[in-house]
Amino acid sequence: MLISSRGQYAIRILLDLALHENGEAINVKTIAQRQDLSEKYMEQILSVLQKAGFVVSTRGYHGGYHLTGKPENYSVGKILRTVDGPLIPANQQPENENKPIDQVVNELWINLQGKIEQTLDAVTLLDLMNSYNEKLCFNYMI
Repeated sequence: MLISSRGQYAIRILLDLALHENGEAINVKTIAQRQDLSEKYMEQILSVLQKAGFVVSTRGYHGGYHLTGKPENYSVGKILRTVDGPLIPANQQPENENKPIDQVVNELWINLQGKIEQTLDAVTLLDLMNSYNEKLCFNYMI
């Protein structure tokens, strides 16, 4: 299973917003520079995230984006499903009652999909923030 660049960028964008939350909106240009991402591509992703209720935008001189909720309420699985759709590990074949091997292999993919979703749903933006801060502290100690 591959996570699309769109899904990866959505997580990076939301994590950036969470890490730099200070009560003010953060503009696209600032996030794009910090994350080394294309502003145009980011705007497309932010549009999807805004429609899904993950972020809210403000216009004007001090305009930009901020999270609509707390980082602990944003699971990685939900973010990925929002921007990429279902998390499917492989193309499942139609089950054929005459071919038990197809049924067995499809069950494998269905079970794998469940495990992947369970794992990604268990990780939140807050978890990623904590991991980031631990790495940041560790790098300062070196």
